[in-house]
Amino acid sequence: MISVIRPARYTCQCLALGVIWVATSSLAYAAQNLRTISVSGEHQQMVEADQYEISVDLIARAKNRDDLKEKLAVKRKAMNKLIKQFNLAEQDAGYTRADLREEFKWQNNERKLVGYSLQESWWLKVNDARVNGQILDQLAATNEVDAYRSAPRANGKQLYRNALAFALNDAKQKARIMAQELGTCLGQPHSIREEQGGRVAPHAMMMKSTMEMADSMPEARVNSQARVHVIWQLKDC
Repeated sequence: MISVIRPARYTCQCLALGVIWVATSSLAYAAQNLRTISVSGEHQQMVEADQYEISVDLIARAKNRDDLKEKLAVKRKAMNKLIKQFNLAEQDAGYTRADLREEFKWQNNERKLVGYSLQESWWLKVNDARVNGQILDQLAATNEVDAYRSAPRANGKQLYRNALAFALNDAKQKARIMAQELGTCLGQPHSIREEQGGRVAPHAMMMKSTMEMADSMPEARVNSQARVHVIWQLKDC
């Protein structure tokens, strides 16, 4: 009985290995005969911003700690007045906790404490370019603001999706031209890889500080960019 079972089991194993070998060979043959073409597509566009994020720094300085809160309160009053003037909603304005720092100065090779500073960062959000410009004018006119920056924004997800669609279409058009030159037709995409570097970012910032002020404000635009790498299958026309 043993002599009968062993050959049968061996035969089954051989048949199974044979099926695997045939299947593997068929896949390898199909892969070798798969005709493909590799192309890259990209799209970049500048769009007008529809959102603006304004960052404002308030810095109070004094020799004594007790005087800091009073000086910072004056600066806060100016910011609250501006927020009320432009009727900004509660979720569109706010500030971070004040940061207390000690300030030193070197005198006669010794580091001496000369005072304290209290810095507070505010943020404002507006959806109108005209209002953004008016707020910047108000910030430039007051002495209670130490620095401010305005960054143009847009709906990043939707912008990138649009750019990605254009990039894919760019890759398809390139592949179609190449296939036509080769005397074949374009088939289905074999693989698609989204290239690193796709982004939506502000084209420029508007900013001012007590140390420096730009002579002219840059255009408020947003840069949207996407890149893809696609391998297309080729087929007979």
